Amino acid sequence: MFKLKGSRVLLVGLGSRGRAACRLLCASGASVVAVDRKENDALKEEAKHLAKLGAEVHLGLAKPLAKLLDGVELGVISVGGIRQTAWLRALRKADVPVIGELELGFQQLRCLNIAVTGTNGKTPAAGLIERVLLGAQRETRLAGKVENPVCDAVDGSKELDYLLLAVNSFQLELTQLFSPTVAVVTNLSPDHMDHYGNMESYVKAKSRIFGNQQPFDWAIIQSEALAPFVRHRDSLQDHHLQREQPAGGHLARPRLDHEPRAGLGGAADGFQRLPVAGGSQCGDPDGGAGGGAGVPDSAGAVGGNPPESPDIAASVRVGGRERRRELHQRLPIHQSRRP
Repeated sequence: MFKLKGSRVLLVGLGSRGRAACRLLCASGASVVAVDRKENDALKEEAKHLAKLGAEVHLGLAKPLAKLLDGVELGVISVGGIRQTAWLRALRKADVPVIGELELGFQQLRCLNIAVTGTNGKTPAAGLIERVLLGAQRETRLAGKVENPVCDAVDGSKELDYLLLAVNSFQLELTQLFSPTVAVVTNLSPDHMDHYGNMESYVKAKSRIFGNQQPFDWAIIQSEALAPFVRHRDSLQDHHLQREQPAGGHLARPRLDHEPRAGLGGAADGFQRLPVAGGSQCGDPDGGAGGGAGVPDSAGAVGGNPPESPDIAASVRVGGRERRRELHQRLPIHQSRRP
């Protein structure tokens, strides 16, 4: 987890998500330099508000300036800024850690989260889950989209039971520690090929939703969405999907070649609810040693019987492994687990 207070942070991209990230960084005590290649009247007005919070804002900058990179300890990229590759290259050339606004918000959240991704249907699916949880009297909020950035959801997240996140491949591409309690993949088909170039790279970005999940987390995957992971499993061997687990882990290696199972209701509804293979909490996003498991497996349920307690005091920062395990095992989803 990155220390923000007193750190010099370069924020690239000042769209809705970028401005939310800027507000969070300023509130966390970071020294923020925010840049955007656009320069219009609306953005100038927004820049004035950010400047009042203490941010140093520069508009109309498509190319990096050495003086702005000087002393930067962390780079934060909003989804709109991901295509500003000159800034990304400059940050990485200077060996500055780079994360996205999703990762930034996640690291500051103080509640459990359920993340939904897919080529299509992620927002309606997340909205449906939100309504179900609200109907079950769970304090829930939907975030992740442009109109509801995750960084704006940090304030007040301590009072939530769950934060629903609708996330796209660009957001997942820049994650490091992101680890949803429940990860949902609705479907996968070729998309954003102008950015990724091929389906393999797109699948790698999407697969990061599983990258740091723990044995007590859950992956829910539409049956047909498993095919791209299986098809590219050989090329993903060195990525975060198929990596050897430490001795003593729940599973020696996650598998991608399992047969589809019946869905949540016991019928073939097209969704698989699968336990996730074990691994360490935080992983190298490029697949280095010590990373999390991050791929659904067809093995039986993991973890012991959940304690009988339907409510969760979500007052602990997500990311504390033992505390998160304790809270997560009290989730209602465990109490409805299929035998």
